[in-house]
Amino acid sequence: MNTCRKIRTRRGTSRVLLAALACLPCGLAVVAHAIGPSAHPVARAAAVRPLAFDQYLVNLGPSSVGERFVHARFSFTNTGSKPLRVLGLEPSCSCIHPRFAQEQDVYQPGERGEFSVVLEATKELPGPKTYSINVPYRVDGNDESSPADAVDVLFKVILPEPQVAFRPKGFFFYQLDGRPTKQTATLVDTRENPLTVTGVQSSSDLVTADFVNANTDDDGVRTYTVEVNVAGDVPPEKTHAVVKVMTDDPAYRILRLPLLIIGPDANPFKHAGQPGTSETQRR
Repeated sequence: MNTCRKIRTRRGTSRVLLAALACLPCGLAVVAHAIGPSAHPVARAAAVRPLAFDQYLVNLGPSSVGERFVHARFSFTNTGSKPLRVLGLEPSCSCIHPRFAQEQDVYQPGERGEFSVVLEATKELPGPKTYSINVPYRVDGNDESSPADAVDVLFKVILPEPQVAFRPKGFFFYQLDGRPTKQTATLVDTRENPLTVTGVQSSSDLVTADFVNANTDDDGVRTYTVEVNVAGDVPPEKTHAVVKVMTDDPAYRILRLPLLIIGPDANPFKHAGQPGTSETQRR
């Protein structure tokens, strides 16, 4: 008898638990409805800059082979309610040259302006390039002692492999023992209609340069040999120089071969206790 009562008690307890579990979701829903929805912080919208550009990225794509200069143009508007002053144009490197289209730095609400950017492509290495220009500005009435606001714009271009180029691209001359040195550079033109060299000049009295000859190989590639001589008696520190090769080609009127002349006091081996060298080192 006691055993039967225990069994009945356990079955009754199980039924009560199952009933309670079945009602649990409804109970939680009633509690949640009574409490109401919880408050969430509202994200603030980003402040709209009054200096707005038509394009923040100008993608020029591949430039033409032999194209010396690459141009990009940016237009902007003062979309604010107060005048603003553009404080300048700050390029990401000295290889690009931004310039305003007009001599103006203050723009009234709704007024437009523009500036252009020039890249001398023939002086840059080939491949995809990305350049940026930082445009700082200040809205009329803002605290002059606080940092200026600024907008960054970008332009991209893909520069082609040059069809006219020096090999090597430049020289290091280590003039450490007072003796003159000589090296030979080769100008290569792989085009179907090659240029003609009309003259050679040096930017320094320490350097003389001469056009030696022109040859065409079996593949039709035209090469021009330029001999570069550096005096033995040079300043003790570093000296920069350029050899200029003039041609009859409008796309390559002047081709530049950079030189760096290392004098005795600029000898990188001097303080290491190693002997110097008078050999010309190529880049």
